[in-house]
Amino acid sequence: MQTHTATIDRSYNRLVRAPRRIAVTLLAFILTFLASRTARAQDDGTTPDVSASDALSACNVNFGEGTMFGYGLYPKVAVNASGLAVEVEQLDGSIGKIAYRIGQVSGSSVTWGDRYEVPIDPFTNLRAYRPSAAITKGGQVIIVWSNSAGRGAGEVLLWYRVGQVDPNGGANQRILWLTLPYTWDAGFNSSIAVNDNGLIVGVHESGTNGTGLYYRIGQFTDPPYSYYIKWTSGQHGIRYTGGVSPNIAINNLNQVVEVHQVQANELLLHYVRGTISAPYSNIAFAGDQPRYHSNASEPTIALLDSGLVIESQMESGKLGGMVGQLSTTDSIKINWTCSLLFNPPVTNQERPELAAIGNTAILVTVGNPYTNNSRLYSYVSKF
Repeated sequence: MQTHTATIDRSYNRLVRAPRRIAVTLLAFILTFLASRTARAQDDGTTPDVSASDALSACNVNFGEGTMFGYGLYPKVAVNASGLAVEVEQLDGSIGKIAYRIGQVSGSSVTWGDRYEVPIDPFTNLRAYRPSAAITKGGQVIIVWSNSAGRGAGEVLLWYRVGQVDPNGGANQRILWLTLPYTWDAGFNSSIAVNDNGLIVGVHESGTNGTGLYYRIGQFTDPPYSYYIKWTSGQHGIRYTGGVSPNIAINNLNQVVEVHQVQANELLLHYVRGTISAPYSNIAFAGDQPRYHSNASEPTIALLDSGLVIESQMESGKLGGMVGQLSTTDSIKINWTCSLLFNPPVTNQERPELAAIGNTAILVTVGNPYTNNSRLYSYVSKF
């Protein structure tokens, strides 16, 4: 009788626990399904969905409201370790002229000085379009540009000029030019960056009769006596992939991240990681270039020594961006974690450009582009 009763009790207990087991199994299935979706999203280089509040608590890169600081087209920005920034732009309403201004980051804002035209070449009437800039910890400024306003329009050449500012001098200063304008490759739509080791990296679209994207590596020839650039990667650019609109960043560990758009009429963004080692003749790019966005354009990237990656782009006509971390277990991968936060004063803004140092990031954009009233905006985030 006792044996029979014990059997009934065990059967009853199994029946009572069955719904709980089913619930636990169902919950485990749901969690596994969600985890697999997130893993697949990260493997594909895309970003799992996060809310604005989750993104803010996860990485705290909130650019908030932008401030208008001038007029121009195609702005680019760079910042050095002392918080001194340089912004370059194509002059609005002028043919083939570019300009710069120096800025000083203080807290969550940047103070910009006056704008000055970059002297190109008064003897040959050389024109300049689509500038980019880099600034060293010692205050050397590298400005690069193309002599063509568009892809494949005649002989398309890239030029650079190097100058000096006081790294502790604040915003109200001009560049003292150390070199004449000098060609460095055939190409268009370039991006340039420099780290505290003196390594200079540049990427650009192909020049005359070329296709794809190319990179260069260089160093100053003999500072403080000569600041012309010696290109240690060779006489010509090295092709590394196809695409348009490249943008590159380098940190002080000689790690690089490059982002680009597949082609002008496709809103597909890819990134590629790489490292540079002595004798600094090539970038050891990873063997894969994951797609990280399928509906965006105009990508730009910043990379910190911690491996933190900050990216911005245009998505559906609005400012967008993501924050990620270089994977320490997979040399190809960036683990994207959350989204940048913006509160722009006007919605019609394009061509974001990022720079970051320490715990500060600067972003510049242009509003109402392609008019004679193209406004420039800057954003600063502390994180």
